[in-house]
Formats: sequence, C-alpha cells, structure tokens
Amino acid sequence: MPKIDVSGIKRREYFEALLKKYGKHPKNPPPWFQGLYRAGFHSRVKSERDEKEHGRFLKFVEEIWKETCEARASAFDGFIKEGEWMVRRKRWRLEVERRLKALGGKLSHLRRTRAEGQEKEKVEGQIERLQLSLKIAKRPRIPMRRAQYDWHNAMVVAYENLPESPIQRKRKMGAVNKLCQWLSIPELKIQCTPQTIKAARRRFTTVEIDGRKYPAYTATQRGKRG
Repeated sequence: MPKIDVSGIKRREYFEALLKKYGKHPKNPPPWFQGLYRAGFHSRVKSERDEKEHGRFLKFVEEIWKETCEARASAFDGFIKEGEWMVRRKRWRLEVERRLKALGGKLSHLRRTRAEGQEKEKVEGQIERLQLSLKIAKRPRIPMRRAQYDWHNAMVVAYENLPESPIQRKRKMGAVNKLCQWLSIPELKIQCTPQTIKAARRRFTTVEIDGRKYPAYTATQRGKRG
C-alpha cells in the first residue's frame, strides 16, 4: 500500500486542486507517450505501406493510452480522496484524544470520591468506545485497496507494452523513468519507481481452479512475470 504524506496540508481546497490537475487527460496520446512505443514502427510516412503501418501504430498506442489513463485516473482519484480523508481523520483523532483525556480525568475523580458504580461504568463505556473507534480508523479502507490495484495495473500495462532493446532484451530506462514520472503524485509523496513497477508485476499472477488457470491480483507479491 503506498504511503500518502499529507503533512502540512490543512485545507480541503488543496485536494480539490489536485483532483482537477490529475483528473483529466487528453483523449489522444500526446507525442511524448507515442515516442515511448515507436520503436519498431516507421516514424515517417513515405509510402502507402508506411501509412498502413503508421495506422497500426496509432491504434496500438491509443489502446495502451486509453487503458492506462483509465486506471491512472481511478487510482489518483482514490489516492487524493484518501489524502483528504486522512487530514479530516487527523482532526477527528485530535478531538477524540482530547475527549479521552477529559474522560480519563473524570474517571480518576470518580474513583477517588468512590462514586456510584453506575456512573463509573458509564464513563468507562465511553472511553472503551472511543478507544475502539481509534483502532478501527487505522485499518486500510476498501477504496484505497482499489486505488492500489488500479495504480499497479496502469504500471504493468504501460511497462509491459514498452519495446525491448533487441540486444539486451530490456526496456530503456529513459522510457521507464518517464512512465514513473507520469504515474507519480509528488504533492502526496506517491512515487512510482522501477522497483515499484517490478513489485507491481509480481502481484499479477494466475490461480488454478478446477484445472483451469485464471489471472489474479494478489495482496502480496508472488511469483515473477517474465
């Protein structure tokens, strides 16, 4: 699960601005994105054959762009809204801790004065409920898990369609770094790196059910993709 850093962020408008910044993308893949996948295709159209090949390239890269943009938009929407919720949760937690402190003082006073058991039980019940609410608030939320899946899916689709070097059989680091930059939210310290992509690829595996294999996404890294 990526760690979201909201330190120093207090205003809701900040997250609204982030949603506007990352929530839209061009319908057609921009030149920098096309350039990542152009290896193996003619860059200049000189003949009818070149024109057909260029058409195949555009269709190929448009499919990648559409799929990765949809996953990226969904992931970033989840991350940004999670960041906003974290800020609100921080304010709520401070208020709960203030109430717990006050109730703790009240309980100590009741114990010193040997007040009736019913009143002490009431205060103890309030303290227990508030402490439980703090524990529950620490658990990862379901929307965050969905955002992580979409983020990893965008990485894998974009990365695995990159052309490989014919000699080293590896993707060019320059292309990988551009993808990582596009899949990061620096304002929230959410950073995509080559290591992040490697870890994401290991989450996509297959499971066997009744003798048939199905694609699956695991909560932990399992196996390796070629």
